[in-house]
Amino acid sequence: MIYRIKNLCDESKRMIRAKNFNYPQYEKDSQRNDLIITRLFEDTAAGKIKGFYLVSDQDFKAYHRSTKETGKIQLSSGFYRDGELVPCYDVQLESAADLIREGYSSGLYKIIA
Repeated sequence: MIYRIKNLCDESKRMIRAKNFNYPQYEKDSQRNDLIITRLFEDTAAGKIKGFYLVSDQDFKAYHRSTKETGKIQLSSGFYRDGELVPCYDVQLESAADLIREGYSSGLYKIIA
């Protein structure tokens, strides 16, 4: 299954240009993105899925059970150079709120089966 996280950059630019910070479509899409990420995080934590990852030719972002801290979800992040993965960092996340605060990329996400 594939989940789409919307890019809110264009909507935020429209808000700024219009000097209207009460932009309902941005709020709706932002909440939708957060709900999808929260569901994927909770399903990973509960063991319903092994994790999920960003589908990208440039960036590597995978969320899975932590290999470092029991009971946490780990974000493993890196990028691809000349077709090879260059790992950069990992972050241990305790809750979906931590993930949302950390920030997540827009794009397509697939479940790790």
